[in-house]
Amino acid sequence: MRTRGDAVGSGRWAGKQNASGKRERAARLYRRFIARHWLTPRAWIQGERRLCPADAFTLIEMIVALVLASLMMVGLLGIVASVSTQSTQLRREQIDHVAAGILADRLRNDLINARGIAAGTDTLILSGYVSPQQVPGMVRYTQATIGTRRLLIRRAGGRRDVCWVDFGAFDFETYDEFDVETPVPDMTGGLLPIPSRFRIAARDAQGRVLFNEVIDHHAD
Repeated sequence: MRTRGDAVGSGRWAGKQNASGKRERAARLYRRFIARHWLTPRAWIQGERRLCPADAFTLIEMIVALVLASLMMVGLLGIVASVSTQSTQLRREQIDHVAAGILADRLRNDLINARGIAAGTDTLILSGYVSPQQVPGMVRYTQATIGTRRLLIRRAGGRRDVCWVDFGAFDFETYDEFDVETPVPDMTGGLLPIPSRFRIAARDAQGRVLFNEVIDHHAD
């Protein structure tokens, strides 16, 4: 016959067995989860990971990607710089073309209205009728240096105009024969009479031709 104390003791022993069984089952489930989804002790020591072995880039792959991206950026910047340089050069050439046309028109007009001339590589002096008023006077094309830049300056009637920056030289060639004993007309201003046919050219500091024209001065 079991007493009340025996029943209580038996219940306690059964409770301990159930608790122990639960702990063992929980431990087995935990070990199974670790072995399946994470690192085993041996894998931890050897540095082997079983979960998602290819879920991220390695350090070498990242370095290679950065190097390739840098090379692409350098090439792209080179293309952008080249396009910018060409655009700037094209705009400068367009501006120079317009300025050269203005200089050519001014020289042509002064030469047509001139009666006397003294031409050199650095200077061009004309005597005659100065436009636009067409009054007797003299026009001087001279050079001035500011820093490293050579300027072509037109002086007429107390006025000074900058005609070109980085000017090179004039080139004057006459197709007439001039006799030194021939009397010099008064309108030449003491200069040699302007030839009936001559060629005049102007170049900038880089040697580009700004103006090159043969002028028939006495033609009707």
